[in-house]
Amino acid sequence: MTDNPSPKLEQIAVHTITNGIQIITISNIIYLKSDHKKTIISLKNSEEVFASKSIGAFEILLKNNEFLRVHKSYIVNLEHLISINKNLNGHHVLLNNNKIIPISNRKFIILKERLEY
Repeated sequence: MTDNPSPKLEQIAVHTITNGIQIITISNIIYLKSDHKKTIISLKNSEEVFASKSIGAFEILLKNNEFLRVHKSYIVNLEHLISINKNLNGHHVLLNNNKIIPISNRKFIILKERLEY
């Protein structure tokens, strides 16, 4: 039995908090933010989709794409990463929509490995 990795997703169907379903192209997702047991998905067109799934469910769903959970509340699309910076509050990433996302110390090590830094 071979261990074939799952293919990268092109799109996902998201159940919204209004009980609708929205199809989202993966490359349009900039980051995901936890909002209690729901998730806010921030898109390239500045739209936000309010999903009824937890951020943990999206972490599993997007594991084979260029996404990384950098903080307990955030998953970022590494294709939209501009820089990693440090200030008195710790490390953070700057995304191409000018959003600054905190990185936990533990996730910073994983991010460096993922970027082969």
